[in-house]
Amino acid sequence: MTNVDEPVFSHDRDAKPDQAATTAVRDRIRRLANEQEYAVLCVQGDSQPYGALVAFAFSDDMRHVTFATPTATRKFRLLSECDHVALVIDNRPNNIDDLMNVEAVTVTGHSRLIDRGANSTSGQNCWLPGTPI
Repeated sequence: MTNVDEPVFSHDRDAKPDQAATTAVRDRIRRLANEQEYAVLCVQGDSQPYGALVAFAFSDDMRHVTFATPTATRKFRLLSECDHVALVIDNRPNNIDDLMNVEAVTVTGHSRLIDRGANSTSGQNCWLPGTPI
């Protein structure tokens, strides 16, 4: 039995997924990611979890996420120390009556620094967290 609250892609290699359902979930994730400007980046460091709000953009194939951060931040330091990340994207409402209609997705993967070098402004570099979905 599949839990629709926790769809998993490409982890169960022996299972034959329902193509229509998989496509529908991917379309919902793409819509959610395209409609939201911000997400919570989850990292870890000093034996503690840490969350930070980031503006983000997915690649066209939805395999990578990019965000920028100044180098003089805890977020940058923690990403430099540990590349395991999660990104939580949701469409939570400001009205509690709409709470049962909230959609969210958590993207997990590994981050890597994209050094923009001389083109970097204000010490900002980009990170690419993500995993295929």
